[in-house]
Amino acid sequence: MHQDDTELWAFVTGVYAASGTEKVSLKLQDEFGADVVMVLFLVWLGLGGKQVNLQEMEALRDMAVPWQQAVIGPQRRVRRQLKKLKGRRAEEKYAAAKSSELAAERRELASLLSAALAWGFAFDLGAGSKAAAKANLRSYFETVDAPGLWPRVRESADLIVDRAAAWAGRRAGL
Repeated sequence: MHQDDTELWAFVTGVYAASGTEKVSLKLQDEFGADVVMVLFLVWLGLGGKQVNLQEMEALRDMAVPWQQAVIGPQRRVRRQLKKLKGRRAEEKYAAAKSSELAAERRELASLLSAALAWGFAFDLGAGSKAAAKANLRSYFETVDAPGLWPRVRESADLIVDRAAAWAGRRAGL
């Protein structure tokens, strides 16, 4: 596994676990169809010094959307159904489904990272900004087939960026 992949996964899981992030991420996913993996990846890029242009955003979405639809989405639906069941066997199946879904999300991240590295991106926490991360999210939500979505999700996006910047700052010892 590439070192940047390990660092990226630590970022994604750390930020997702930060206060409030899971709740707003699930809202973005369930109410607006957002790909939370993509959202967190775009924040990471922005904080690391990369503001994604339209062509790059389309390339990332072309990679992520089919994977989300064919692999992660079905796994998520199965996991959510299993969560409703009771008993030890149901809990074991739920845990296995969750593990499989997380592995699929990590593979999506690895693919997105490979694309960014192919563009010559070199992550530098000091080179980026919250503004670049927010610009990436705005670009992402403006490419989703839902006119006027950005104003409706901006507050949630801002919270995720704020939590991510705080997490990255603690991680870097800033």
